[in-house]
Amino acid sequence: MRSMCHYVAAFIVLASVSAARAEEGGAGHYAPGSFASFVDVLPAQPDLGLFNYFTYYNGSAGANHQFPIAGEIDLNVDASSYADSLGAFWVTPLKILGANYAPGAALPIVWTDVTARVTLSASHTASRSESVSGLGDVEFWTVALSWSALSNDLHVDFFGGIYAPSGEYHKDQLANQGLGYWTFEPGVLVSYLGQKNGFEFTTYLGYDINTEHTETNYHSGQVFHIDTTVAEHLPLGKGFIGIGVNGF
Repeated sequence: MRSMCHYVAAFIVLASVSAARAEEGGAGHYAPGSFASFVDVLPAQPDLGLFNYFTYYNGSAGANHQFPIAGEIDLNVDASSYADSLGAFWVTPLKILGANYAPGAALPIVWTDVTARVTLSASHTASRSESVSGLGDVEFWTVALSWSALSNDLHVDFFGGIYAPSGEYHKDQLANQGLGYWTFEPGVLVSYLGQKNGFEFTTYLGYDINTEHTETNYHSGQVFHIDTTVAEHLPLGKGFIGIGVNGF
C-alpha cells in the first residue's frame, strides 16, 4: 500500500486583500506548495492509498494591512492554524480513457487561533482573541484518474477535487473551522521519478472555482496555482531522501 500526502483544510493565511474579488479573508481552500512531489502520485495499480498529513501555519500583519473578518476591519492580525487530515484514495480496476478510476476523500481536523485589533467605531478599536477546533472543510474526489508510463517512472493524474463547507463558520467570529463556501478544483499532477537515475520533476496545476459565501454574500475570485519540485534522489532511505527545490 502506497502512502500519499495532500493538504486538505481551511487555513487563515495572512495576505493583503486588495481586489473586490480576491479570496475572502486573504485565504482559500488550497495551500500553495502543498501538492507537488512524487508522494502525491496515485498508485499505478489497483490499490488503496491512505494518507495522513499534518500542517502548521502561522502569520501576522501590522496595521498597514486590513482584513474584513467577522464583519469588521481588523488590524494587527496574528493567526496560527494546525490541521491533521486523514483520507484515502481507492484506485479501482475500472478504466476510463486508459486511466484507472480512483475516487477519494479527506477529513481534516483543525485548530485555529486568531488575535486582532478590531474596529468598534470610527475612532475606537479593541484587542480580541478567539480559538476554535473541530472538523474543517472536507475535500472529496468523485473523479480522479491515474495514468502511468515509462515503466512507472512517469505518472499523470487528474483530480476533480471538491471542498465542501462542512466546517463550522460564523461571520461574527475571527476564527472559524471552515470557510463557508464550496470550491471546485480541477487539477493535473505530472510526476517523473527515474528509478535508475533518481531524477524527479513534479508539477501540479490547479484551478479553484469558488461559490458565493451565503452568510457574507462575498464571492471569492477564481485562483490558478502551480506547484513544482525538481530534485535528485540519493541512494539512501530507498530513494526518499533527495536534494532539490520546491516552489509555487
